[in-house]
Amino acid sequence: MKNGGLITKTINTPTTSLASGVWSLQEQYEAETNDAWPKAPNVPTDPYFSDVTLLLKFEGANNGTTFTDSSNNNCTITPRSTTTNTSIFKFGTSSGYFSVNSSYLSVSSASSGVSDFGTGDFTAEMFVYRTTSGRDIFYDTRQSSQTTGHFTLSTPTSGSNLQVVINGVAYATTNSIPTNQWSHIAATRQNGTVRGFVDGVLGVTSTNNTVSITDGTNGTYPPMIGATGNGWGSSSSNNHNGYIDELRITKGVARYTSTFTPPTAGFLTS
Repeated sequence: MKNGGLITKTINTPTTSLASGVWSLQEQYEAETNDAWPKAPNVPTDPYFSDVTLLLKFEGANNGTTFTDSSNNNCTITPRSTTTNTSIFKFGTSSGYFSVNSSYLSVSSASSGVSDFGTGDFTAEMFVYRTTSGRDIFYDTRQSSQTTGHFTLSTPTSGSNLQVVINGVAYATTNSIPTNQWSHIAATRQNGTVRGFVDGVLGVTSTNNTVSITDGTNGTYPPMIGATGNGWGSSSSNNHNGYIDELRITKGVARYTSTFTPPTAGFLTS
């Protein structure tokens, strides 16, 4: 506008959330230097996401049959009588529903790290909702004829305590998984030390475990969610009865090594 015959500029004062108008690079630089220029939003990310080999969010329509792996592996998830359910869930809008003794998910293990952890570190975790107090198998890499090198997350034949099974040896936690409510369960191995957690509480520690957890069949028999490996226990009373939400497998990283606060939101996808 004119001011005494001179053309002057209307000054727009920037804020950390708004910088309207036209700005020169010099003006923007000065505003940034004075901490007055809008900043990009701080989007949280998982520092170990590149190590995540399986990530199931269990998002879908009620009675849906599509299950998506949100990890970079993009594993194929094949359901047997397992559906997404919008009535009971931990995060998001749905969970996976495993009906009594007849349903499970099989996971294509062509991508490394779903069931072949080797002798290294790993973390297996999920939220579970048990509807019965019998034995529950939540995750199993065992094959029907495999006697060595497998990993299982389950409860024992009698009792409700979480147990971490490696190579047929069960490490039972001192804390139980209740029925009809959500619980976070996790197993980790760090430098040969195996740990089990229920709702963030450390329940068992076992050292000197360097057994190689392998997928000796190269994906011919995939690991199972909610049943024993290879589906050979698909009609067994050992299967999980209830719901699972937010399942994550991380290869090469022990995310938890002592009592911790369980996640308060769904797992990040980047």
